[in-house]
Amino acid sequence: ITHVIAIERCGPSRDGAPRDARGIDITSHNAPLDRLFNGGSWTTIGIGDLGNEIGMGSLPHDLVARHIKGGDALWCRVPCDYPLVGGVSNWAGAALLGAISLLWHRPAESMLDSIRPEFGRRLLEAAVLNGGAVASDRAGGTPRPQLFVDGQPWCVLEQVHREIYDACLHLMRTDRRMLSP
Repeated sequence: ITHVIAIERCGPSRDGAPRDARGIDITSHNAPLDRLFNGGSWTTIGIGDLGNEIGMGSLPHDLVARHIKGGDALWCRVPCDYPLVGGVSNWAGAALLGAISLLWHRPAESMLDSIRPEFGRRLLEAAVLNGGAVASDRAGGTPRPQLFVDGQPWCVLEQVHREIYDACLHLMRTDRRMLSP
């Protein structure tokens, strides 16, 4: 193992409890993956969008407390080597995969397939329909099964995924030097 990546994975806050976006202690529903994350000499990457995710301990507590509603209680204390913060964690994860695909020449196009909007929709549908995932809309209503992530409807999510995919595909096809060993 050379790298461990945590995407949108709640970790322990200052008081030790992992907290969801509303500040609720989710210890009983959250595996303590921070132990794996910090359990070796591998490179760690934490992807988050709120500050309560594993790896966001690399951000100053006061920054999260000042700029995120409830950030004082939410801030995850677990740091990482490379924190990636995005408006939606899924977008930051897709951008990371796109960047890796541009640097890793052999499986590049097949890796890019994993960030196609159609693939993202299938994953989200499976999480909602088969996995019991729920989400609130932008108004923060009661969480229910729907194609939303972080308050964003699929039509918004799809557009950003499309932009990431198209940018990577364009770079891959126009600058073959990126694909040379």
